[in-house]
Amino acid sequence: MIQAFTKFSITTDIRKLLIENVELQSIINSNIFPILAPEGTTGDFIIYYRDKYGKEYTNYGVFNEHCTVWIGAVSDNYDRSQRIAQLINEAIEGKHKNTSDYDYECRLLDSTEDFEDKKYIQILVFEIK
Repeated sequence: MIQAFTKFSITTDIRKLLIENVELQSIINSNIFPILAPEGTTGDFIIYYRDKYGKEYTNYGVFNEHCTVWIGAVSDNYDRSQRIAQLINEAIEGKHKNTSDYDYECRLLDSTEDFEDKKYIQILVFEIK
């Protein structure tokens, strides 16, 4: 039986896109964490999580899946946090193929910024189709 593409684990593909961005890696040194950074993490880093996931059904089964992924760029420098956010957007937005060669598209839905624990946080929210 062929396994259909599911977006349930889309964050695995999103993380791969972030890791493949050389300029981003030069700033964050592979500090990309699901949900939250480990205690004591220093320097710039990225956190990400799947915020929403749902399915649309017909009498024949699932015909569409939709999800939202939240990505945060965290830095003690405001300008650098914005640069990291820009690089995240460039890496994520657009059409991609997952590791099983299925197509998906990421669109930036929203972005905002925050300041917490002496860190600037740029938040990007992507819709995955």
